[in-house]
Parts: sequence; structure tokens; C-alpha cells
Amino acid sequence: MPIQRHFLSANTPILQQAVLWLHEVYPPSGSTWDLHHLTIAVPGRRALRRLTELLVEHSSASGLLTPTLVTVGDLPEQLYEPDLPSASDLHANLAWIQAARQTPELTALLPRPPDADKLDLWWSLAGQFRSVLDDLAGARLTPAQVPDRCQTNGLFLPEPERWQALAAVTNRQDDILTNLGLSERRVARQAALERGELRSVGDVVLLGVLDVPPILAGMLRTLDTNVIALVHAEADLGNAFDDLGALEVDTWHDGHLDIGEDHVHAVERPFDQGRQAVACLADAAGQAGSHVSVEDITVGLGDEADVDAVRHALELAGLPTRYAAGRPVAAAAPISFLAALALLAENCRTRDLANLIRHPDVEDYLHAEGKDQTDWMAMLDGYAAEHLPHRIGDEWLGRHAQCLAFLWQCIEKLLPEAPMRIAPLPDWSEPIREALRRLYGHRTLAHDREKDADILRALERVAALLDEHQRLDTAHAITPTVAFAGAVDLLLSRLEGETLPEDGGVAAVELLGFLELPLDDAPVLVLTGLNEGRVPRVRGADPLLPDSLRHGLGLDDNRHRYAHAVCAMHSILRTRPTVYCITARWSSDRNPLAPSRLLLACDDNTRLRRLEEFYGTIGNAQATPAGPVLLLPGEQTHFVPPVPPIDDDTPVPDHLSVTAFRDYIACPYRFYLRRVLGLKAPDEPADEMDGALFGTLAHDVLEDFGRSDVAESKSPDEIAFFLWSALSDRAAAQFGAQLRPAIAIQIDQLRHRLQTFARLQAKETADGWRIHHVELKGKQEFPVDSQPFTLIGRVDRVDVHADGQIRVIDYKTSDTARTPQQAHRHRDEWIDLQLPLYRELIRPLELHEVPQLAYWNLPRCPEDAGVETAPWTLEEVEEAVEHARDLVRRVRNREFWPPGNPSRFPDEFGRLCADAALERKQLIELATARRGDTI
Repeated sequence: MPIQRHFLSANTPILQQAVLWLHEVYPPSGSTWDLHHLTIAVPGRRALRRLTELLVEHSSASGLLTPTLVTVGDLPEQLYEPDLPSASDLHANLAWIQAARQTPELTALLPRPPDADKLDLWWSLAGQFRSVLDDLAGARLTPAQVPDRCQTNGLFLPEPERWQALAAVTNRQDDILTNLGLSERRVARQAALERGELRSVGDVVLLGVLDVPPILAGMLRTLDTNVIALVHAEADLGNAFDDLGALEVDTWHDGHLDIGEDHVHAVERPFDQGRQAVACLADAAGQAGSHVSVEDITVGLGDEADVDAVRHALELAGLPTRYAAGRPVAAAAPISFLAALALLAENCRTRDLANLIRHPDVEDYLHAEGKDQTDWMAMLDGYAAEHLPHRIGDEWLGRHAQCLAFLWQCIEKLLPEAPMRIAPLPDWSEPIREALRRLYGHRTLAHDREKDADILRALERVAALLDEHQRLDTAHAITPTVAFAGAVDLLLSRLEGETLPEDGGVAAVELLGFLELPLDDAPVLVLTGLNEGRVPRVRGADPLLPDSLRHGLGLDDNRHRYAHAVCAMHSILRTRPTVYCITARWSSDRNPLAPSRLLLACDDNTRLRRLEEFYGTIGNAQATPAGPVLLLPGEQTHFVPPVPPIDDDTPVPDHLSVTAFRDYIACPYRFYLRRVLGLKAPDEPADEMDGALFGTLAHDVLEDFGRSDVAESKSPDEIAFFLWSALSDRAAAQFGAQLRPAIAIQIDQLRHRLQTFARLQAKETADGWRIHHVELKGKQEFPVDSQPFTLIGRVDRVDVHADGQIRVIDYKTSDTARTPQQAHRHRDEWIDLQLPLYRELIRPLELHEVPQLAYWNLPRCPEDAGVETAPWTLEEVEEAVEHARDLVRRVRNREFWPPGNPSRFPDEFGRLCADAALERKQLIELATARRGDTI
């Protein structure tokens, strides 16, 4: 039957007009509005929901027999009866994977296929190649036909053997599915059209459908029923659409758009687009002369990657938002838990365990298990920093061994038995369910609680997918065999790209993608992200289907995408009195952007003005209005370091270690943060010893030596043998029997340094020196202005010479040797007081001689090793001690401001101290001035 076109005025939203048209053409009969004989196809799912709402509203006075509502992508399945049931994505992808692995020519298509056990990577490849097959099928092509079509049309086809390989894989996949009694939709569609076996479904209405693939067009033109295309345009644009209402690319590609000059705004960054949107909405309210309801507002997202930045700015301005696409399923708590659990099951690394117990629901689970340790994360982080375990074994080391063993027992309950065993995919469905049951079994989840809603929706989706996995026939070759982690990875791959709907029912600004906007009916629209490559979305380089080949084969190409965007924008502009368009100059990662060609589809003078505005005001701080938001980002930081309050009630220390004075001299503010407030960054998991841990291990071994009978030996070999044995024992106690390769190398490096020490120690003994004390823990009263104060510290070693001389030694294991003078003095100023204060710590020994103060360097280079004595006079040492008393006075007076120079080595306080800020001096001055205002 002939296809009909009806043009609906472009000045009114199409869905509202469509409902009126349906009411006129298919009027109610009596008390019933019967539309059940209609099949209505729209471009997207949101349009389906909105059309349903409008139909129900319009039929409020009569009963409604609803039509069949589908997206245009699902319309073909309404038009034929398949010979075989359609294969689910699970069966289709697994069949493709099996076919690919059985195809000898696969290396022509995939030179480096993934390993057999990487099921998630195979799944991703299957999805990508099946998408190519669907694109071809839409144009009524198969992979085997592509080389011939290219030859016929004079198209260059790089690497035709790749298409031959893809054809071989596709044929095998189709055979596998046929043997299962299933078929791909693309195959069933083509077969139905070729045989002419299409069914009558009543009238078919295409509502605002701008793209009709050839396979669907062939079906619609073959149907023995009415096909009606409702086109959202004026009738005088009839030549711009074909008989099915699809756009004519050549007509729209060179079309002009009438965008009001006052409604195009260029801003700096994605967040600024939200601020500009707030200003535009204020302008819209001013033009309307009244408040604009949030229900009447839509914010379009030219680039949906900007959604977080844009909605954050809107919500800071007090505008509630709802993102139509929803939140990613992958961000839901059960999904992130499964991802962390799979990593732990596969690798059993300490860092994976630390990542898992950081999950808030795992923390709740541990409490429910009766493990009330207040800070498991800190304990495990400290354990990892001290013992550097790579994998979790049967043995836990150190002082927290028992507690951590209990923790591991709780976590093991979440893991299946023998998670590394290889089993059919269906066998893992129940263990995955059991892990989720254990995690959430102690909680009562309710849909009406916002926190629980996403958890329940995610669990329901996981349960549905696990049911699919469990129904697979383990006897069939397409059913993969994997370990537990592989089963979870496949589950996560299937969830990738899926979203959870955001709660409705509350008035909010709708955030929509660009392609949803032509069918949206909100009267106020702010369109963000109008940048080239984003609106329209440009396909990147495709090794199999580059844009030139897509064009030659009649597939959707970049030229078609731009024409579609022009047509959509034409409809958007005509349905609303004002459309605000916002384009950003920079991406969120500071890459420069260009304005969308849609903004340049205008006359030459307007185009020139817009380009000048876009490029001529880069960096202009006045370009973006200061909307009513709480955070205003810009090129310069406005963060001012928090100043310690003068009248703070936090008690100041009444004791300090001898090394703490160095911290105060370097930066009083860092001293305050670290020593007064007790702030500390969490220990980061490491793969090898840092300098502090390396030095601690060396000190422990040297302590063992100093307390042993070998301490007075003059034999380098005897000393070295003892040191090596002690090192092996200490390393095994701290790091376990199985050392990481990096730690084994470091221990070997320390062994070489200890060999140098053995040679030098034997010589010191021969010269008359004897070890008198090792690792002397000192706690010495150090009164300042008649008020008590205590010095604490640990002296590595005290030696006594045969002639009565005394020497206080501090071991140093830095890679580069330094003298005491270099470490303690800079331009005649004390920068460290450690060695001079050691003299105070050893007073209880009641030694009669004034001790020498020395370093024993054990650096990387053996030639630089040995004892370096400080050259200071008694007066200089006493000056250092008095300087320490002065620092105690300053601490008591709370003199912790301003910060010192930026730390030579970045630390956890770098940001608080504004170390990297170019305007650091001004920020500190501003903070100082504000502190004065509060006094």
C-alpha cells in the first residue's frame, strides 16, 4: 500500500501534535479510545515514556486501548515471525567467541587475540564485531559481500583478507546458533524480507524518525498495510525528507540554522557551562516576567561526559536535576564489591584485600561478623607498609598477626571454595549469589530508602544475569569454563554501559542527550557542550570501517551524522521561543576545543563574529558570569591555607623527640599539622622498601650485632658472617620466607653495605674502640624556663676508646653519604639538632668525658662509608642545645605560622601549604591577614 507522509508544524513539540493527530485520525468510539491496532515507532526510549504519558493525559475522559509503542530499532521485530527464537546477547556473543576461536583465519582479523582465559576481553571483541555486522545488515550487506561491493563501486578496501576472516567467523557463529535453535536478529530480518514473509500489524506510524535503515525501509515498503510517517517540519520542506520521513542528507548538510546571536555563549570549562546555564535560566525567567518552574526546563548535553560538571553547578545554584540516562550500574555498591572481590580472588594480593575492606558495605559486614576493630584499614595499611607482603599466605607476621588472621577469616567467607579452579560458567552463579547474600544478609534493604534503592536495583539486575548464566547448557561448546574471577569479569562486562534510573516523582531540571532533544517538549532549553566532534558525535578512525568506506557502502557516516544534527537542531529551535547555546573552550582535562559546526551554520558575518568571540576572549575572566554558586573555579587557586588559631585549646606537646626539632625548623606549620594535630597520610601499599624501612632493617641488624659476642671481634669475616645471618633472620621475620624479587634485591644491596661495615668495624676494634651501648632509649628531663619538658630519642650506639674517649654514633643508610656538618648546619644556621641533643640523652650514663658526635655512613658507594665526626666545639654544641630550648618556647607560644619553604621532597601536606601554587606568597599573606582579623 502507498506510504503516507504528514507534516506536523515545527513550531510546536512533535509529541503533543502527534497525540492530537492520533485523536483526529483515530477518534474515540463511545467511551473508548482504541489505538491497539497501531504500531508507533519513535527514535528513543524517553520519547516512548513521554508519549505514553501524553496519551494517558489526553484520554482521561475515556478508556484507552494503548498502541504498540517501540523504538525504531525494535520495529522490524514487529513485522515478521522468526523461524527461530532470537538469540540473547549472551548466546550470540558466546557463539561468536567460540566461532572466532575455531577459525584458522582469525589472525588476519585479530593479529593478537586475547588469552583464552580472558573471557571479558573476548566478550568486548564479540560486542564490537557484532556491532559491525549489525551496521552492515542495516544496509542489507554481509561481510562476504563487502569486497565485491567495493570492487563494483570502485572503493578502496584495505586488507580484504580481514573481511574474509570476519565472514568465516560470522558463518560459523550462525551455524552454532542454528544448532542451538536460535538466530541473530540480523539474519532473521534479512531472511524474512527476502522471502516476503511479513505479517500485518495494523497501521504503522513513524513518529519523528529521521533515519530509516535500508533493511527496515525494505520491510515497510513491502508491507500490505498503512505506513504513515509523521514529519516534524513545514510542508514546504517536503523535498528534505524521503517518503518514509527520513532526512535527505544533501539537503540538510548545507542547511543554515537561525540561532539568536544573544543566545550563544562561549565559556572556559565544563563547570562554567553549568554556571552559564544558571545565568541563562535567570534571563529566561526575566523574559517571561515570572518564575520558571524546573519542570519547564531541560538542559541538553552535547557531550554527556560533562554531565557531572554541569549538574553540579546547577545544584549548587539550588536547581534539582535528574539525568534521563541514569547512573552507571558499575557505580552501584554491589558491582564495585564484586569487582574488588574478583581482584582479590584472582591475585590474592594484600593491596587487593585493602581495596576490598575499604568498601563501605564490607565494613558493615565486618561489624556484623562481630569484628569491632575500629580501624581495619589503618591496621592493614600499617601491616603492608611494615612487612611489604605481596600475596596473602598462610602466615601473618608481626604484632597484628592474630587480628589480621581473624579479618582474613571473615573475608574468606565471601570467597568461594577454591576460587582459582576452572569450572563451567553456570557453576559460578551460586557462589556469586552467596557472596552477595553474605555481604547484605545482615541488612534490611528497602526500595523507599534512597541509599538502598540503587543497591536493590543492582542486585536485581545481577540476579537476572546470573539466572541467564545458570541456564546455559554445560555440555555445549559455547559454555565457557573460567575461574571465579573470570565469571565475575564477564558479569561486569555485561553490565558495562547499563544504567540505573534516577528516582522520578520530584520536580527537577531534566538533563538529556542531544539526540533526545527534538522530541522533548519543555519550553525552556539550555544546550551545553556545543563543540566540534561532540555535536554531532564524530566517529574516530575505524580500522575496519573508516568513514570513507562507510559512505561508499551506504552506512551511517560523519556526513550523515552532521545532516542529522542540523535537522534535529532545526526542530529544536522552531519549537521554543528561545534556545540558549553554550560552548566550552577547554575540556575538563585542559585540551582545547572548537565550536560545533552547528554554531557556524550561518551567514559569513555571523560566523566571523562567533569565531572572534570564541577565540578572541580566551582567558577573559569576565567571559563567564558569576552565578549563585558556592565554588568558582578559575585559572588561579582561591584556596587559602587554614591558619592555626592562636587561642586553640589543643594542648601543645610537653615532650619531643630529638628529630622533631628539625621539622619545626624546616616548617613550623607542618610541625603543627604533624606533631600537634597528629595528622598523617595513610600508608600507601608499596612493592619495595622505602628509605625509612631499609634504614630500620639495617639498624635492627646492627643492634643484633652490637649485643652479640661478635661485637668485639677483629675479624671482618666473622663479623660479616654474623651480620648476614642476622639479616636473613630479620628479613624472614619481617617479610616472610618468600621474598618479593624487589625486596630480595634490596636485601642483597644491604648485605653488600654490611660487608663494608664488617671491614670497617674490625678496624675500629683493632684501633681500640669498643661498643658500650646500642639502641639506647633515652628519656631525659629538659626543663625550659623552670617548666618541665622531656626529650626522647634512641641513640644508635655509644663507643668507648681504650684511652677513655667517648663517641656517640648515629647510623646513616642514605644512598649518598653526608657529614654531620652538612646535615645539621646551613650557612652557619642550625637546621637539625639531633646529634647535639644526643649529648643530653646520654647524661644518665654519667660519662666523664665530653663525647664526640659522629655519623657512621653506610651509603651505596663503599668508598664513602665510615665514621664522620662532627667538628663542633663545646660552645657550638651548647649553642645548639640552647636553640632547642628556644624552639620549645616557640612551641609553647603556639608559633606555628607561617609555613616554611616548600618541602624538598613532596609530602602529604604540600597542598595544605600551597607548595605548588604560583601565588603561594600572596596566599600566605592573605591567610595571615585573615588571621589578624579574627584575633
